[in-house]
Amino acid sequence: MISILFLAADPSNASRLQLGEEFREIQEKVQLSKSRDRFSLEARMSVRPTDISQALLDLTPKIVILLSRQRQLQNVFGMLFV
Repeated sequence: MISILFLAADPSNASRLQLGEEFREIQEKVQLSKSRDRFSLEARMSVRPTDISQALLDLTPKIVILLSRQRQLQNVFGMLFV
């Protein structure tokens, strides 16, 4: 099974809604995939740096998706394949 970890950092309620919608889109695409049984999708919302390291230790994902709407980070999107 390929585990995917979705991490979202969001400072405001408006961006939380956007990040939730983006997670739902990814979740929907995985569910509609012919290979859906090969994937496990976990989400952690409103993460802090310590939450990120703990989630990585707990879940040992193969793919990590990080989304942020923080002004300081200027809409960071990242994907890491482990």
